[in-house]
Amino acid sequence: MSTSNRAPRHVWTREDEGTLVECLMELVSMGGWKSDNGTFRPGYLAQLVRMMAEKLPGCQVRATTVIDCRIKTLKRTFQAIAEMRGPACSGFEWNDEEKCIVAEKELFNNWVRSHPAAKGLLNKPFPYYDELTYVFGRDRATGRFAETFADVGSNEPGGGYDRFDMGDGNEDFPSVYSQGVDISQDDVRASRPSRASEGRTGSSGSKRKRGSQRDFELEAIHLALDQTNEQLRQIAEWPARNLANDNHVRTEFFRILREMPELTSLDRALLQRHLLSRMDDLRGFVLMPEDERERFCRVLLRDIER
Repeated sequence: MSTSNRAPRHVWTREDEGTLVECLMELVSMGGWKSDNGTFRPGYLAQLVRMMAEKLPGCQVRATTVIDCRIKTLKRTFQAIAEMRGPACSGFEWNDEEKCIVAEKELFNNWVRSHPAAKGLLNKPFPYYDELTYVFGRDRATGRFAETFADVGSNEPGGGYDRFDMGDGNEDFPSVYSQGVDISQDDVRASRPSRASEGRTGSSGSKRKRGSQRDFELEAIHLALDQTNEQLRQIAEWPARNLANDNHVRTEFFRILREMPELTSLDRALLQRHLLSRMDDLRGFVLMPEDERERFCRVLLRDIER
């Protein structure tokens, strides 16, 4: 009796699939996970496993191969529908309320003969079409949402969703001239007494005078360089500190959206697309009182969809 080493097939629930689509949108909106050519970077499947486990306690989707297979299925269905909705096709319509393709059965059957990926999609609801437009690209049928999340400014992949102490984003940029190089002889002697004393050990008064002056000039240069190096170090560290703070803001933004049950997955996608490239607006949203956020989101969504 032979045994199979193949892992048991995962039966996807509606909740599993919806969570996967939500994680895909969030992954793309984070930035840094999608290449310029539209493909995902290595490690994205493992990241999706972690995100699904966090969003859906008790989730049984733990294998990257299971997620990869489901993504390919979703993409194949999305592309088949997009092609039928495209300008090159006639006779197909999209029922936006039921989220399905409608057409004459004979027309559809003729189409399936040359487009087998469309088999079974007539009148079959596919609720994730709008959301997957953001994940996989432009909606070729209507031209809506031409800009995907991959077009938004690239951001570093975020981490968890813990709270943080957030600055106001107005950190002073250190000036290279803030301390200046106005150095007195006392400053030099105090900073490097050993070198200053060496100039006083010459064999004659004139040599001692010339040596002291030369030593002073050298010490002044050394001290100026030390001060400049310190300022350059602060300048080099400033962008890193600022970037770290921006990543904290993005992480908190994702957490807040996830905890607003009145928003749909598409609502969250639209808000992410709009705000992630506007750090000042994003920071303002995070700092906004909780009871004002829903009203703000509704106004913003209304403006976006015009």
